Amino acid sequence: MGMPMTRKTTLDLVTGGRVGLELLPPGPAPRSYFVFMRDAGAQWIWPLVQTILHTAGQPVCDYHGWLRQNERKEQDITGASLRDLYRSEGYAFGIVWNPASLPIELDAMGRKTFLFVRDPRGVVAELQARADAVPIAEFIRSPPVAGSSMQCRRLADFCRDRRQG
Repeated sequence: MGMPMTRKTTLDLVTGGRVGLELLPPGPAPRSYFVFMRDAGAQWIWPLVQTILHTAGQPVCDYHGWLRQNERKEQDITGASLRDLYRSEGYAFGIVWNPASLPIELDAMGRKTFLFVRDPRGVVAELQARADAVPIAEFIRSPPVAGSSMQCRRLADFCRDRRQG
């Protein structure tokens, strides 16, 4: 029994170039997405989710891992190219840090979305503990707190949009 054939696709870069991405053959289940709030246990939940998916024969398109290996970021890939990738049948898509990149029209196509969200107060408390005695008033206006707040708003918008769609 040999290695499974891979499926090749390309992603468009915002700079105008293209890069190739190899995927395992698609599985029998429809698409699914895993949206994590930053610091939401991705380091211990995601390996468990991958094990469950592997056991079920559901391939994962972990394009974030591929981006890291190729020294790229999600912002390097065009939104249209990501949406096309998300339309691929038979894959569970790895961690999606920005739920705004998941268009609402995909909901009607059988997508299952799993959200992993921590209590934002716990996230902010951890950020503050790492802030090396920065005064609270200054800390509250810091970029890490603003980023965490923005991510909470994005997750809330994502859920609100899906309820009304």
